[in-house]
Amino acid sequence: MRRPATILAFLSFFTLIQCQTARAQEVAIGLGFGDFHAAQADSGPFLSLEYLGARNWDLFGFEAGLGVSGQVHQAGDTFVGLGIQGQRALTKDWFVEVSVMPGLFSEGPAGNDLGSTIEFRSLVGLGRMLRNGRRVSLALSHISNASIADRNPGLNAISLRWHMPL
Repeated sequence: MRRPATILAFLSFFTLIQCQTARAQEVAIGLGFGDFHAAQADSGPFLSLEYLGARNWDLFGFEAGLGVSGQVHQAGDTFVGLGIQGQRALTKDWFVEVSVMPGLFSEGPAGNDLGSTIEFRSLVGLGRMLRNGRRVSLALSHISNASIADRNPGLNAISLRWHMPL
């Protein structure tokens, strides 16, 4: 029943990537573990791909811009979101990254239902600059429906992310 939403979400994701290619700043690939807040849920590893656009705004001291995020869990769950992302330098080599992305979620097994197709992902991470503009970060994220549905179990995750400039 939620498969059409997943297909639509992935088509939107790739369309947005194509539309923003000229403005892109970096791609972040992540590998992590997601913990669903339900006893019958199938928590486990996931793979994420983010397209982080140029950061042209100053928002509360963060360099901010638009971003697109896709996440696929080992149990078949998917999330695709579009929102605002930003980073702030802590030192010459260290930075903080944040993002808030509303999007669409489709559960694999029924136990991984987050209560709504519309979900919101928030992320905070700590990272370090490497050579050639590449970066690595450790991020914590949370996906939930912000109580717009009757059920709101949520999904907490931790991921190691590899950032590559474009």
